[in-house]
Amino acid sequence: MLATGLSPLIAPVQASADQAAADRCTERNGWIPQGVVAPAIPGITGPGLVRFADLDGDGDDDRLLLDEIGGVREWRNDRDGRWSYRGRIASGPGFAPDRVKFADMNGDGRDDYLVVKDNGAIDAWINEGGDLTGPDGITPGWRPVGQIARGTGASAHQIFFGDLDDDGDDDYVTQAAWNQPMYAWRNNGGDRPGYDGWSAWGLVAETNVLLREARLGFGDANCDGRDDLLILELSSRLTVWANAELRDGVPLWLPSTGDARGTGDPIDRIMLAELNGDRQIDYLVMRSDGAVVGYLNNGGDTLP
Repeated sequence: MLATGLSPLIAPVQASADQAAADRCTERNGWIPQGVVAPAIPGITGPGLVRFADLDGDGDDDRLLLDEIGGVREWRNDRDGRWSYRGRIASGPGFAPDRVKFADMNGDGRDDYLVVKDNGAIDAWINEGGDLTGPDGITPGWRPVGQIARGTGASAHQIFFGDLDDDGDDDYVTQAAWNQPMYAWRNNGGDRPGYDGWSAWGLVAETNVLLREARLGFGDANCDGRDDLLILELSSRLTVWANAELRDGVPLWLPSTGDARGTGDPIDRIMLAELNGDRQIDYLVMRSDGAVVGYLNNGGDTLP
């Protein structure tokens, strides 16, 4: 426990940090080019098997490479373009990589390993540090908890996860197609025997939010703890709709900071991830040689 005499010294520092974050997230200062932020992985020239997720709970996303049975190799994000290879940290449950997602189910800051089944049901493995290989063999680092969501009938590519209510865990969102409404279920701890762990929000975004065909995702673009709706258009332009508040218990989406004019790259080579732990999603592009170049979110562009 900290001595009470230290509190006056600590509080202004925290307030200053919080104010700096607030200023950074309300001023539109564009994006800061970083050049290559992650070197190519040998043999990998496309982003199809690459994921970014925070596996160690330090606020930035680590780089992951999946294989054909859902196994995972990890490079820990040490920031400033440095990555520590941890090896194979998940052996894989035998599911194709397009069924694998990473999201924080229990609010501990670390993304868990999820598998989407045919009807949208979710099986989960809780992140307890990832599998570690040592002289005595493999120490398991994922706790299987079985099915945590009964499913909505959606397929894997129609399911998204994001923290819509700033309670630390990720909620379940579905969208049947790019021009269809979005529906969400609040994470109340996940299903378990005798307990319904999700409450329906119902409709959370109308189709008029989506102006043209795009790729969707969720991430915090304005440092408020709630994940915002990220729309990556075919032109590579990124539009952010801020998750401003709950209106009658449902997220209210408003135009926000964090937009990007885009780089002109094909959107299947663009990834959005948190690189530096500043609570703003950053813009990444995988080049044809497999190296990843990055643009740090410094408040976003002003878009017409």
